[in-house]
Amino acid sequence: MRETQQKPEAGHSADITAMRPVRLISVENEVHARMIAGVLEGNSIKCWIRDKESGGYMSIYMGFSVFGKDLYVDEADVDQARELVDGIEAEVGAEGTEKMAEEEDIPAPPFYRNRRIAAGVIAAVLGISVAVVLILNLYDAFFG
Repeated sequence: MRETQQKPEAGHSADITAMRPVRLISVENEVHARMIAGVLEGNSIKCWIRDKESGGYMSIYMGFSVFGKDLYVDEADVDQARELVDGIEAEVGAEGTEKMAEEEDIPAPPFYRNRRIAAGVIAAVLGISVAVVLILNLYDAFFG
């Protein structure tokens, strides 16, 4: 977009200039995008959230998009916006590292609390039970 200057209308004395949008960051979901947009707008920086690829259609059809979101700000505000976003991302990264460190101390759950193992055991027991019933029916049919 190019910068344009127009004649002020009656009662307006300021020059009107067009904004030049610059992509600030790409995020994975709507919640993350809204969080960053809230911080930017709280610091008087206008921003726009735009769906990536065909995410707009997916949001309408499915209610969410797997393509992520892009945040745009005006070219004049991009440096201040990057500082704010870098601060947000650094805080989120530090919290994630602390949570991972806390989770390392937790012992592994017993096998019956792991859903995959428990489902495998149940499937094996059912399979063996069905096989035993079939063998007993065949034995009874031939020798019974």
